[in-house]
Amino acid sequence: MNMVRLRAESTNREFEEIEKVDNKFSTVSNEDKCKKILEIDETIRFAGISTSDGQILAAQYKPGHSPFFDEIKTEFSVSKQILLAMENTQGKEKLGQLRYSIMAYDNLKRATFALDDGILLISFDKSGDENEIINKIIYDVGLD
Repeated sequence: MNMVRLRAESTNREFEEIEKVDNKFSTVSNEDKCKKILEIDETIRFAGISTSDGQILAAQYKPGHSPFFDEIKTEFSVSKQILLAMENTQGKEKLGQLRYSIMAYDNLKRATFALDDGILLISFDKSGDENEIINKIIYDVGLD
């Protein structure tokens, strides 16, 4: 992951510590990753991982929350379209690789993360602090 490579330049000890955390999370199943993300913040209601082709690998709703859509697949198709549209914009060489996007609706917020080999989609209540949630996912979970 990029975070490991960037921080590896600072000290070998720091690299070793980060690598242990990174490897620990990468060995966790996709279902467990989704469960871990749901625990990050009380306002997160859904976490799911799919391949870049849209095949759903894992999806979890927080107990007590029901889907806004009939099928989880619908949620991923929307996120995939957004990622594709954003990746095909001019200026990618100047702007860099897309890391995530946030969408705010009247009833909830969504964040879509571009993974090396797929998409992570989360949705959270409109009261959730998107900056805090994004930072927790990037740095605590290790998606950077």
